[in-house]
Amino acid sequence: MEITVSASDNINGTLILPMYEGVEEIPEECERGLPQGMKSQINRVLADGDFKAKKKATMSLIGGEDGKVILAGLGKSGDVSVHDFRKSGAAVFASIKKVHGNDFTVRFTEAGVAHMAAFAEGMMLRNYSYDEYKMKDDEETEGDKQVRLTCSEKESEELSALVNKYRGITKGVHLSRDLG
Repeated sequence: MEITVSASDNINGTLILPMYEGVEEIPEECERGLPQGMKSQINRVLADGDFKAKKKATMSLIGGEDGKVILAGLGKSGDVSVHDFRKSGAAVFASIKKVHGNDFTVRFTEAGVAHMAAFAEGMMLRNYSYDEYKMKDDEETEGDKQVRLTCSEKESEELSALVNKYRGITKGVHLSRDLG
């Protein structure tokens, strides 16, 4: 898995939206670049209470030509910790199916740099698999996942540094699991 940090509003592949509990419509800062059909589908799901954004909850919305979205629950906004973001990132990665493709864009709302980096770390930690002795079919090979974290210009440098730090930690964790 390759994780990059970007300050642009472009959506590459499936959009991942971490959301707080109690949100009834898509936040304004997440609307940029989102097709109108997908925006209305997300708002309908949130308003009807079909997705409550409880901790570690995920919901996939497949919008045809409008694109795909994974809603990720963070819990109540008042008591969300960095660890909750890490768990949510892991839950999102576990819920990814072939239909989502290999390109993802994560767009955060009201999240600090440490929280965004923890979400990415959760995704990287969940990406582990030990396939050393497993027989693989030629058709089973999937490409690497490309995840792009979006943030503001002023946060991008700090977030990139934290993601690189967590990437090294994650490689060490994966190596220790292999040796384990």
